[in-house]
Amino acid sequence: MHAWERKLAVVAMLTIVAAWIIGLLRYEPDIVPFLREAMPGADRFELCQEGLYAAISPRGRTSDTSKDDAANTPEQTTIGYVALGQADGYGGPMRVAVGVDPSGSVVGIAVVDHRETTAYFQRVEAADLLEALLGRRYSDSFRFGEDLDGVTGATLTAGALARSVEAGLRDVAGGPLKLPLPPQEIAPLEFGIPEATLAALFVVALFGYSGGSRRRKAIRWLGLLIGLVMLGFVYNKPLTLTNVNSLLIGYWPGWRSGLYWYLLAVGVLLLPLVLGRNPYCRAICPFGATQEGLALVGQSKPRIPQRYRVYLRWIPRFLAWAAILMALVYRNPALANYEVSGTLFNLIGSDLQFVILALFLVGSLFVTRPWCNYACPLRAVTDYLRLVRKEMRAAVLRTADRTRT
Repeated sequence: MHAWERKLAVVAMLTIVAAWIIGLLRYEPDIVPFLREAMPGADRFELCQEGLYAAISPRGRTSDTSKDDAANTPEQTTIGYVALGQADGYGGPMRVAVGVDPSGSVVGIAVVDHRETTAYFQRVEAADLLEALLGRRYSDSFRFGEDLDGVTGATLTAGALARSVEAGLRDVAGGPLKLPLPPQEIAPLEFGIPEATLAALFVVALFGYSGGSRRRKAIRWLGLLIGLVMLGFVYNKPLTLTNVNSLLIGYWPGWRSGLYWYLLAVGVLLLPLVLGRNPYCRAICPFGATQEGLALVGQSKPRIPQRYRVYLRWIPRFLAWAAILMALVYRNPALANYEVSGTLFNLIGSDLQFVILALFLVGSLFVTRPWCNYACPLRAVTDYLRLVRKEMRAAVLRTADRTRT
């Protein structure tokens, strides 16, 4: 590593730490408008406990009662409660203001904040899931496939919304309303075909580093094809910069339901740091497999001269650094998301993402892995981890040499 690269690496780390601190110290949003949206008939709200508010209104007043009539009814009563329910989604926790009437039914919902990718959240909104949750009682099931319909392509986001509403409803029903709550279901350990497939792919990819060139090539293509089909089209669960940002911010999913993501994080982020190898990008990544398949069709070559490639690879590093800083400052992992792998495999994304996707798919016919080499933020992160490992090993060797002398 050149001296200037080492200095840039240090500056990147310092700015990331500074952004993390700034994001931690930023003010919370004003929740009063969300309380009013969840319980529009209330005049004011009184804090009962952390995250739970009593909705107060003049006795006998409804949302249709005029202010002049309300002035003649000075006695006030509690018309319900609003609780801030929270659950983990794809990018982090989602907070929802849940209005509950005295009978234990949901009468209003307002999303206070979330960290989901905009396109996925818009799909949930378009599916009318919010309307389906209105009127649900404290004793109802909130599991998809039983009383709720899922949202294709946005399962994690829809699940976070439903669980947030359920959490707020249970806080009210079991708290001030003192209603008999059904037992809280414990999330089962999710280890099935997706997790087993992912673990097997990493094992296969690591074996692909050893043996003769023909064997390595065959193993590598096997991993790419399985990754393309299973992680891309079947499960559509590749690791993205949004997941990395979530880990940096501290939004860690529960291990029982998030085992798949922990396997991905270990394989993609820990192996380059420990072993100096990046098996995911080399032999698993479904979008990398897509580019290589197109390369076979177009007979693409590394057409960009080496002296230019060295500098072009700084583009994704800068983009990844900027996206991480924005995510940490605003504590929103998906804020600056520009990746296109999800756009390809489930056709969800912004107009800009579809344009970027089309450009790189066409470019893959002529240039070898253009996205991986010159745009992918995840590749930039793994490159940084490998550089950190290299510097750490060099520091250990220097210390050992000084000790011997």
